[in-house]
Amino acid sequence: MIFQHEPELLAQERHLGHGAFFVPVPDPPPEPLEELLLRVESSNEQFVELPVRVVQISATHIALAPADAKAARASLAPLIEAVRSNPGDGATWVFWGATDSSAQPVAPEPAPSEPSEPSLPPEDKLLYDQIREMSSNEKMQLALKGDRNARLLLLKDVNKSVQTFLLQNPRITIDEIRYIAGYRQANPDVLVAIAAHRDWGQNQGVLAALVRNPKTPAPTAVKLLDKIAPAELRRLAKSGEVPRAVQTAARKKVTD
Repeated sequence: MIFQHEPELLAQERHLGHGAFFVPVPDPPPEPLEELLLRVESSNEQFVELPVRVVQISATHIALAPADAKAARASLAPLIEAVRSNPGDGATWVFWGATDSSAQPVAPEPAPSEPSEPSLPPEDKLLYDQIREMSSNEKMQLALKGDRNARLLLLKDVNKSVQTFLLQNPRITIDEIRYIAGYRQANPDVLVAIAAHRDWGQNQGVLAALVRNPKTPAPTAVKLLDKIAPAELRRLAKSGEVPRAVQTAARKKVTD
């Protein structure tokens, strides 16, 4: 992946203070928790390559956490300083996989309503094609017993009722639950089930994802604020990117 744009590159310095890069979503996006090599390049051809992990995917951006945030800041410091002293008019470029000189800049626009077919390795492409041909009952059985790749593919299936069966898979991980909790195409009933779970409903990462997700029913999201840590509650009260009911309730709790 390559990221190039002077003003936004300078903004990454602030983002790194919180432990992650934020870049526009390439099409198709990488999978959550995928490990990547991020190449950060400026218009003066200076570049840094860093190992990162996909920790969050929204409609417009992905968050990439470097393996070592302190080392990442140190590696980027000379490049950022050069850009600060000699800013240019570069574009934002995000490539997924091999670079292509004919590719166009990726603008931070909302993702299309209909998901594109994912770019997958051969074995996963075969699984993707198999899932597309399955009946609803076969998809539900796979959701109950399938491995991580199958679970991630089924999460994006057009039949949202399949998501309910994913939660019953004994091998599902807390990282997957956290991702589903923040997934904007999640079945609201699934989000309510996650909130009510004895363990998942106590995890701060899961709770934060649930209350920020507009698909979480407002009564459920507001009730979860009782479990949110004070620091996160203050962020919710100030954020303009959370559902209005959540922001209003968070402000009330902060001022009480």
